[in-house]
Amino acid sequence: METVYEIVKVNREICAMEKFVPLNTTSSYTIATWLQNEIGLDTQENLVLLCLDVRNNLTSYSVVHRGTINQTFVEPKNLFQRALLSNASRILIAHNHPSGNPKPSLADNQVTERLVRAGKLMSIELLDHIIVGSDDYYSYREEGKQHFRVKLVNLEHFSNDKHIKVGAVSDTTYDFRLVQLGNMLSMYAQRPTLYPNNWNERLFTVSELRYLTIDSIYGDEIAFIYKYRQRIEYAQRINAPALAKQILEMKLDMRSITMNWLKRNKVFFRNSQRTYQAYQVKQALESMGTKYISGVEAFMGVDDISKIPEGVKPITFQNYLMKQKRTIGFYQDYLDMLNELGITITPMTRLPKDLKMAHDKAVDTINAMKREIVRKEFEKRAIEEAFLEMTIKDVQFILPKEANDLIEEGKSLKHCVGGSSYINQHAEGETTIVFARKTTEPDKPYYTIEYCDSRLVQVHGFKNKRPDEQLREIVNQWLYIVNKRYKTEEKKHVA
Repeated sequence: METVYEIVKVNREICAMEKFVPLNTTSSYTIATWLQNEIGLDTQENLVLLCLDVRNNLTSYSVVHRGTINQTFVEPKNLFQRALLSNASRILIAHNHPSGNPKPSLADNQVTERLVRAGKLMSIELLDHIIVGSDDYYSYREEGKQHFRVKLVNLEHFSNDKHIKVGAVSDTTYDFRLVQLGNMLSMYAQRPTLYPNNWNERLFTVSELRYLTIDSIYGDEIAFIYKYRQRIEYAQRINAPALAKQILEMKLDMRSITMNWLKRNKVFFRNSQRTYQAYQVKQALESMGTKYISGVEAFMGVDDISKIPEGVKPITFQNYLMKQKRTIGFYQDYLDMLNELGITITPMTRLPKDLKMAHDKAVDTINAMKREIVRKEFEKRAIEEAFLEMTIKDVQFILPKEANDLIEEGKSLKHCVGGSSYINQHAEGETTIVFARKTTEPDKPYYTIEYCDSRLVQVHGFKNKRPDEQLREIVNQWLYIVNKRYKTEEKKHVA
C-alpha cells in the first residue's frame, strides 16, 4: 500500500506542479535563460525535472529536490518514476548554484553519470543537465560531456611495427586484448563501432599507411594491412596491381609472400597484371622442363597441369588454349563427350581446329541420341500400355506418343509437366503421364494426370487447377479400370 500511495502522491505532485509553457527545448541556451528566472536567484539549491515527449515538447516540470545536490539525495528511482508517470520519452534535469557560479562540482558530475546509466536502462534519454547561476549557466551537452555517448571499449595502437591492443574487460578495468560486443556464439556478436574522428581519411595522410594506394578500408582490415604494408607498398611500387590487390584482400598465404620472395620475383610481376596463381602455373610448368607462356593462367590453374593430354607438348597445349580462348575444363568436357560417343581420339580430334565448334557438335550429337532414346521409350510405352487409353462419358484418356507431346501439354496448361524431369521419368517408366481430353476437342489439352504405383499422384488443369466433382468422378472410374487391367497384364506376363 505504501508503494501505491507513493506513486499516487508523486503523480498528484507532478500534476500540481506542471507548467506548460511555450518553451523551445531544442536549445540549451533557451532553457537555461528560462530556468534562471525560475530558480537562478533562489538561495537554496533546487533540482528540477523537465519531461519531454518524442518531439521534445515539454510535458511537465517539477521540483524534485531542495537542498545540496549529491548522490545521496538524488535517487534515479524518484526521477524516472516521475518521468514514467508523465509518459516522457526524454528528460532534462537542471539545478541552481546559489553562489552564482554555475561551474559543476565533482558531485554534479557523479550525479549526471549515474542518471545517464539509469536512463539507458529505462530507455529514457537524459537530454541535458543544466546548472544555472545568477547570470550564467553550464550545459553538459554544450560542454561535450552529455550522455557519455562515447565509451572507450577498445584501443588499437599501430606504431614501429607493433600492434598494441587494449580492451575494457569491465567498467573500470582494461586489459591488453580486444573485447567484442555480445556473446561469441550470438549472431549479434560484433566489434564496437569505430570512433568517428575521420580515422579513414587521416590513415592515408599522416599514418605509416600514407604511402599505400587503397580505395577504401574497413576498421577490421587495418591490423592486416599495417602488418604487411611494406609488401603491399613494394607490389604497388613495381606496378603489380593484381598481386597487390590479392594481398589487400587477404587471399594469399602471407607465409609465402615474403619481402625476399617479392624481390626474387620482381621481374615476373613488374608492370603486369599477373597474379600469384600465374606464378604457381609458371613454377609448375618449369618444373616439367617446359616454358611458361604469359597469360595461360587465365585458361588453366596449377592443378590443371596434370590434365595436359598425353602426346601433346605442354607448350603446344598452352598455345592451343590461348588461341581457342577456352579453359582446360571446357577442353576436358569435349574429351569426355568423345569417350561417351565412342569416338576414337586421333591427332585430328585431340586438338580440333575450332574447339567450340567441335564441342558444340558433340553436345548436339549426344542430345540427339538422348532424344532418340526417349522417343523410342515413348513409342514402346504407348504400345505396351495402350490399355490405359479409353473414353469414359465425355472424357478421352490418351498416352503421350513422344516427348514433344509433354512439352506442348505443359506450355498450353502452364504447368510443369513439360519439364525434362517428367519427360525422363515417363520415358524410363518411373511414372506415367496421361492426357485427359474432352471428346469434342481431342487435340486440345484439358487436364493432365500423373499415375504411379496404382494411384493418382496429381490431376491438374490450366495453371494447376483442380478438377471439379464431375471430372474427379470420371478420373476415379478410369483409375479403377486401369488398376484392374494392370493386374490382368501382370497375370499374362507371369503365364
